[in-house]
Amino acid sequence: MSLVNYHELLTQYIEQSGLSLGELSLRLKNVGIEISKSYISKLKNGAKPPASDEINKAIAEVTGGDPNALIWCAYIEKAPETVKRMIDLLSPVLEAYNSVDKENPNIEYSPEDPRYESYHRAINEFIHEKKHKELYSSFLEEKPDEFSDTMHQLYLQKARRIIFETPPGELDQLAVINAITNSYSSLEFRLNQILYLLLKPDNKDANARIEYLEEFTLKDKLRNLLPKYLDYDITQEDFYLDLLEVINLRNKIAHHSINTLIKRDEAQKYVLTVGTAIESINSYAKRKGIE
Repeated sequence: MSLVNYHELLTQYIEQSGLSLGELSLRLKNVGIEISKSYISKLKNGAKPPASDEINKAIAEVTGGDPNALIWCAYIEKAPETVKRMIDLLSPVLEAYNSVDKENPNIEYSPEDPRYESYHRAINEFIHEKKHKELYSSFLEEKPDEFSDTMHQLYLQKARRIIFETPPGELDQLAVINAITNSYSSLEFRLNQILYLLLKPDNKDANARIEYLEEFTLKDKLRNLLPKYLDYDITQEDFYLDLLEVINLRNKIAHHSINTLIKRDEAQKYVLTVGTAIESINSYAKRKGIE
């Protein structure tokens, strides 16, 4: 993968802090995390798998690194190879986001702001060049059963960490947009996986199923395909109008046509709404034998 891996990022944080492994172990103990310098060394050189979220968060905070970045790298490191390939397809978008200068988090967001040009360009290329089809194909044609347990949860967890755990003073508008985009991707991935599996009785091969799903927008899938294949009318749910707001907002993000700032509490509502929608869809999917 083109993005930095967990062990490299951990090493970078420790070296930039100027702390020895013994000093780092002691400082972690002072904040309630007891791990030895030997264990930290093994995390650095890859002899041990990535640490837990709690440990990674503490290490990043003590060394002055980004907790979300280290936790994210840990998730990717432990993910199945199919998921890693999917993330690799998304790496231009993620790298563009990470390259944005966020030293001044209070700068007013604007689609014309040159800080965000590379980020918007990467998103638009991903959408308009239909790289998402390559992403779905590389996964759904191989091991669709892993999809529900990894990919959509990964993106939703990322969105939740950004919007609920980032300190208010550090949550700039680009981070909010990234959280919205991740939550939308979580919903889209899970919905496509369920519909993909439900299309099997129609004797469609993998490519035919993917091409069929690409004929519909996310709204169409919710309104028309869920009732048809899952016997579920999601439009009757109390959260449906909020879910439409999330979809509309993501479309504006994709076409960088947002004219107003997205407030933190609004973004939190959107992320929670997506989580509720996925849980509701999952409950109906289980009735069809889909976990």
